[in-house]
Amino acid sequence: MLTNLSLCYLKKELSFLEGSYFQKIQLLFLPTKEKILKLKFHSKDGVKNLLLVPRKAVFETFFPLSGRQNNLTEKINKLIGNKRVLAFRQIGHDRILSLDFEGFRLLLEFYPQGDFLLLSEDNKVLAALSKKKLLGKVYSPKPALGFPESFEDFKKQILEHRQLKDVFPGFHLKEALEILDMKNLAEEAPSKIDEKTLRKIFSKLRNFLTLKQELKPEIKNEKLFLFVGKQKEKLSRVLDDFFILKLQKYKEKETSLLEKQKSREMRKLSVSLEREEKRLRKFLEEKTNLRKKGDLIYRHFLEIDELLASIKQMEKIKNIEEREAIYNKLKTRFRFLRDFDKNKRTLTLEFPD
Repeated sequence: MLTNLSLCYLKKELSFLEGSYFQKIQLLFLPTKEKILKLKFHSKDGVKNLLLVPRKAVFETFFPLSGRQNNLTEKINKLIGNKRVLAFRQIGHDRILSLDFEGFRLLLEFYPQGDFLLLSEDNKVLAALSKKKLLGKVYSPKPALGFPESFEDFKKQILEHRQLKDVFPGFHLKEALEILDMKNLAEEAPSKIDEKTLRKIFSKLRNFLTLKQELKPEIKNEKLFLFVGKQKEKLSRVLDDFFILKLQKYKEKETSLLEKQKSREMRKLSVSLEREEKRLRKFLEEKTNLRKKGDLIYRHFLEIDELLASIKQMEKIKNIEEREAIYNKLKTRFRFLRDFDKNKRTLTLEFPD
């Protein structure tokens, strides 16, 4: 979303960062593919909160947003928390912003393959939002895009291209021509454009880059446009209003996700509680039955003891008929005796309630 030209103007709006103190960085919203970051600074005008939408935009936000920590944010907070921003720069006229601290540097890259990096004093990558393979390696940026200092250099460079829009790759000259209401020249061969028009383009571009020309920001169809005219709102505020709608959707998605997760956990907990209740009921029933059995045995202890002694004597008799006769007598005498299984060595007793 941010182009070379728009980044020039945005850098001016965020100039309060230079000299401010970095307080902390947090990660916003889990469900998004984009890891949106919130950076908090303390400037001479008070607390300032910035939102970084990787590769797309950075801007001051005026909406209260909560965040959380992860490994990246914890490392950055540990290394540069409460450090002073010594310099806030745009690298050349490229889509890269640099926050310089004592011994460290934060780089914000705004092109499709860009990243958010924390560098050491000797340019080693200490932390990276996306490209983890860069960790520990020396950061080697591509040469920063520049703009010719003189009209002669400008003219020489553009005459080497077939179309005016191809001049200064990545500089979005086509965008500048649209701002100048000269977009019809974008497809034109530079050699066919008269010198007066070329001088006008050069002069206007220099005014853009030196921020002498006031531009009015506007977002249409998710694209940022700059128009010549009186600026009613800051570029940062336009970006904030645009992205906060997206962030609200992300927040709703996060809330929904957390509610679903909570619902699943509650269902699991409910099933677990039911299972434990069943186990508890079974245990209490078994405990009650065992207590009843114990009470019955205690009350009929002498009779049971006598019965067991008689059965032991009965088992010594080898004659089956005699043993059967004794067993029947025992059943008559001890009415609570229901069965005796010789093989299993078990007695079945039944006492009246």
